[in-house]
Amino acid sequence: MKKLSSVFVMLSMVFLSSCSSSDNKDSSAGLTLDGVSINTNAAILVKQASSENSYSFSISDTSDVKSVKIITINIEFPLESSVTGDYEYSKKGDRKLLGMSSYSITNATAGTVDSSVLLGGSGSVSITDNGKNNYTLVLDLIMKDGVILKGSFTGSFKVM
Repeated sequence: MKKLSSVFVMLSMVFLSSCSSSDNKDSSAGLTLDGVSINTNAAILVKQASSENSYSFSISDTSDVKSVKIITINIEFPLESSVTGDYEYSKKGDRKLLGMSSYSITNATAGTVDSSVLLGGSGSVSITDNGKNNYTLVLDLIMKDGVILKGSFTGSFKVM
């Protein structure tokens, strides 16, 4: 089911970014994946149907369809609070829970997918709800394979 969900998100990202006449004009990004800049041009927010306090933020770089990059941040927060806050993988103190987050790079030419998850990694994410489906995400993560996700993204997310 997780693979099917990942395929759905990836296809949605490619579709949504290709339908856009230009890049998301109200977004700003300074994200890097292991030191390489990501040209963010699509953002999706999936609010889990089974839980009103569980969100998946997906940010993608589909500028080169031969090498699609997707970052997915999964979070959970207490029902009585808002999504705004600090999230940490191994929940400590008053931080909210950062779930199984991941990145993937699909190389269509070679037919390969490089990916990793946060499980066994470390770091934190800060999220600010700016209103009207516009969010700021600040990432400082080290994935299981040692790849570093760092930087920030502010922009409108298409809600699914």
